[in-house]
Amino acid sequence: MANAQTPVDEPLASESSPREHLREYTAERYERMEACVGRNPTAAILVSFGAGMGLGLLLSSILVESPRRRLPPAHAAERLGRQMLDAIASVLPESFTEKS
Repeated sequence: MANAQTPVDEPLASESSPREHLREYTAERYERMEACVGRNPTAAILVSFGAGMGLGLLLSSILVESPRRRLPPAHAAERLGRQMLDAIASVLPESFTEKS
């Protein structure tokens, strides 16, 4: 009893075509990128550095809570006003700071 089995591991021609096309496309783009970096290494480093800094700043602004966001603006203004009055009071003579 001989079974005519088709190999399961072999992809059909229609299935391998898009995959192979994608493989060729990415390989071509990778080679073009390597050539561009080879011709302009300083520019490639600066662009990579700038992109990394931009991404880092974006992620840090998203992930880290800013102290400005924790205080409502009115509370921050009141605190700043008190600090200014205290600083002025410490400089002025007592005769000006006494209330009549």
